[in-house]
Amino acid sequence: MFSPSIQSLIEEKAGSFIIPASRIAFVEDENPLYHAFLILTKMKYSKIPVLNRKQKVVGLISLAMITNKTKLCEVCNQAFQPTNNRQKYCPECRKIKEGAARAKARRGYEKREREYKKTMA
Repeated sequence: MFSPSIQSLIEEKAGSFIIPASRIAFVEDENPLYHAFLILTKMKYSKIPVLNRKQKVVGLISLAMITNKTKLCEVCNQAFQPTNNRQKYCPECRKIKEGAARAKARRGYEKREREYKKTMA
């Protein structure tokens, strides 16, 4: 997969590439945003992992994401710039959600139309 020269470099410097888990700062997905802000500013990290209750990585958070008011999509956990404070989904997931809502409304309209035609018959 790697060229021999890259492979030997990785083997030589493996200790500097891998950080022990005990030295990694992280936040849990239920922590308040200011907790992540404090860790990022005090430790001077560019990004830190976000873990769930099972200690599985659900995403990364950066200082830029906090200060730029970037949000994580509730569907795909991707960072996006919201256009308002109530926006929960990234543009791609919002299209899917809105399409599903339109389809549901259309089904309701079609059902009411059928019922109306039955009463008129």
